[in-house]
Amino acid sequence: MKIARPPDGFNVLIAPNVRKLVAAFGEANPPFHRQWEAIVERLQYTGHREGVDEPRVGPGGRTAKFDLPDECGRRAIRIGYTVLGDRLTILIIG
Repeated sequence: MKIARPPDGFNVLIAPNVRKLVAAFGEANPPFHRQWEAIVERLQYTGHREGVDEPRVGPGGRTAKFDLPDECGRRAIRIGYTVLGDRLTILIIG
């Protein structure tokens, strides 16, 4: 499927369960917040090209893996999201 990114990036929505996980992990590992914000901004502009198609996430579903610096407390994060119209919705992290 071809997707055209809006000029000012996708409108990024984050599922409540993902927000909870990010907040909890960020409490224990404050540097993670900076990396999370950078990942969300990156997806805003390149989410339609990042990762691979993943229909199990939902219509327009994709998954992408992002490496993290050592100070974040984990080596990488995998994100499941959908891209539909001008909206990118982050549904799963792991």
